[in-house]
Amino acid sequence: MKSHPLPFILGLIACTVAALPGADVTVKSLAEAPDGEAAVSNVEQATEFEPVQARWRNWDAKETGKPEATDRRGISQMFTWPSTQGLKELGLRTDAFEHPLNRGVISPQKWTIDIQRLNEQGEVVDTVATLPVQLNPGDYRRGEYLVFDFSPAIKLLEGGRYGFHLRPESIVDGQRLYFSRTTAGSTPKLGGGAVQTPGAKLARYHQQSGEGQQYDLIFFLSHE
Repeated sequence: MKSHPLPFILGLIACTVAALPGADVTVKSLAEAPDGEAAVSNVEQATEFEPVQARWRNWDAKETGKPEATDRRGISQMFTWPSTQGLKELGLRTDAFEHPLNRGVISPQKWTIDIQRLNEQGEVVDTVATLPVQLNPGDYRRGEYLVFDFSPAIKLLEGGRYGFHLRPESIVDGQRLYFSRTTAGSTPKLGGGAVQTPGAKLARYHQQSGEGQQYDLIFFLSHE
């Protein structure tokens, strides 16, 4: 059997990694969602429910000496893409409730946004893009929209079932991001999925939260 030299194998691995589409991500805050520009939105119909948190803290692990006590949480949402154009912006409503823990971004923190294609059962068929982003103080403002702008736009299939997953990649103790959610079913093409995740990359998107109910994030998606 003919063997391949190590540089050749490493080159194949590099090509495989580079094949996943990527985009530069710019972060901004908007007081209001854009009027009439969203491809997917439940902003107008949404009635706020209890917020859902995203965080990665290490307090319990430090106190107990057990690494498994690290508390890492992301958020996910399913949607159907209605456009032939690419996904340009993702906007998430941050919760406005006043609480000492809702301080927003107090220290820079690394995050990842996964855009994934799903089947009807919510299982991941393909990861379309895995996008690293850093959130800095000032990016998150209570009661406004935390907006991620993708350049170039991310190509999605019209009518395709997708999910996005925002997950923390670095630990910042005491930092929690609160996102608004609403009871699912009020908007066509959204079927629930505002679920707090364990923070690692998902193989399946779940429609029911830990409370056994369906929720949607309050969000919008804009095309290019």
